[in-house]
Amino acid sequence: MFREDIRYRVTAHAVYLKPLRERVEEIVPLAKEFLANFNSKSGKAVTAKEDVLRLLETAPWRGNIRELRSFVEKVCLDALISADASRERPARIRLTREIVEERLNKKALNIGGSPSSPLGPWPQFTPGERMVEYLERIETDLLQSALVSNNYNQTRAAKDLGISRSGLIKKLKRLAH
Repeated sequence: MFREDIRYRVTAHAVYLKPLRERVEEIVPLAKEFLANFNSKSGKAVTAKEDVLRLLETAPWRGNIRELRSFVEKVCLDALISADASRERPARIRLTREIVEERLNKKALNIGGSPSSPLGPWPQFTPGERMVEYLERIETDLLQSALVSNNYNQTRAAKDLGISRSGLIKKLKRLAH
């Protein structure tokens, strides 16, 4: 518990910051910064055009900057998985409009977890969907969350998931196809 005199000193200098949804002009610059951080951490080169990043201005970002950062990391990971699936090894990986729109749609429907909880909520099961497809979606989200939360260190992500590093790599390759 804070000492009472310190609490009064701190609260005397309170700073009110509007929520991110009310500071729309800051979303694209923040997204660019998070993209650069992702590239620095992962050693990859993911790029995005300005119009693709402007799509982010349409979301409410109730989790503010933390939610935006988590979202940018997830779409970057989606772009890497997509590039691996195409079997091309471009020097720069492009974050496409389709990847961002798909993830924004999942976010709007609350599918694929929230930034505060990498393990839930689980995606909605769609009537008529095969169980194998549903479980693959859950596994993909789980693997992505583990990688993001461990700064793309496969050894630590595998340890968090309770599997071997080679098992993680096999799962990533299987899901990329």
